[in-house]
Amino acid sequence: MKRHLPTISELFDGIYNPEDYSLKRRRTFLLAAMLYIIATIGAILLVFNLFFDTVGSLVYIDLFLIAFSSGLLFLLRYKKTYNVVAYAMTATMFVIFVGLLWYDKAEKFTLIWSYFFVPFVFISLGASRGIRLSIPYLLIVFLLAYLGIGEWMGGVWDIPSFIRFFAAHIALLFVMYVIVHTNERAFSYIATLRAKEREQLKKFEKLSITDPLTGLYNRRRLEEVFPTVLSEANERNLKAAYFILDLDYFKPFNDTYGHQEGDRALVAVAHVFKRHTAHAFRIGGEEFSGLLVGKNDTEIHDAIQALHRDILALDIPNEAGIDGKLTASVGAHIVQPGETRYDTIYRTADAALYKAKQSGRNRIVYL
Repeated sequence: MKRHLPTISELFDGIYNPEDYSLKRRRTFLLAAMLYIIATIGAILLVFNLFFDTVGSLVYIDLFLIAFSSGLLFLLRYKKTYNVVAYAMTATMFVIFVGLLWYDKAEKFTLIWSYFFVPFVFISLGASRGIRLSIPYLLIVFLLAYLGIGEWMGGVWDIPSFIRFFAAHIALLFVMYVIVHTNERAFSYIATLRAKEREQLKKFEKLSITDPLTGLYNRRRLEEVFPTVLSEANERNLKAAYFILDLDYFKPFNDTYGHQEGDRALVAVAHVFKRHTAHAFRIGGEEFSGLLVGKNDTEIHDAIQALHRDILALDIPNEAGIDGKLTASVGAHIVQPGETRYDTIYRTADAALYKAKQSGRNRIVYL
């Protein structure tokens, strides 16, 4: 199972894979840290209240904190229900902190716990939801604190105490909003940059395996997919063939009509290739190649013949060519059982192409 949460040692060392780091992972990381802290505090308070406190009900609260935080950690780690855990923890803290403040009336420094809610909500739910949930919480806390003036802490709690308490919470609210909101904007900007970077990498990857003029794959891509195509054909009990096509008298064509017309001719031939096979490659100036898969030798022969015929049907004039047209010679090899090496199959097809040219061009030869 892929680990979704940091370990305790990572929480202390700050170790986390930067490639996986995102706003959601950051919040998960911090939520897990706070749950670990709550479970630890609950355990410490449990020991303290068992031996040093006479209020038995506090022990049950400590046990609840330990069990509840441990349960949420389980959900976060194995169920990956982040929002459920975050909202459950928020609601629980809301009730506990308000209830503790109302019940203890600031005795034994319980006011300090009220400060934990705002940071938790902002860290776990973000700036927007953090501000919306913190305001009603603070209004209730301020109301209880105001009503406690002259009564809490044996009457020591007074107006200046309330004002300091009020100001500290408002300052904390402002600081948390600024920090979290700024971080969210930064993460959003970084995410946009990462998306653009991934898009650029895809473009560079495509450029590295395609011919820029024709859009066909290049020789590098041919060598990469060659074993995969042969393997898939073998698994499906199909025939595979590799062929090389060379445009006849293409140098005189360029000399007569210019390189711009030559490029147009190459693009037109490439379009024909794309119609006939998904594995089409430009491996040289006027040299193309392809991989075909068929049920039998006849199906492969028909496919190569159709491709050759469609290139002639382009009817591109070539004064130096056969019958005044741009033609093509093809050398093909149908892969036999046990043949897997690219270089051997390539040499066989290349030898077939050489034979096609030596025997008059504008033809298909198999070896």
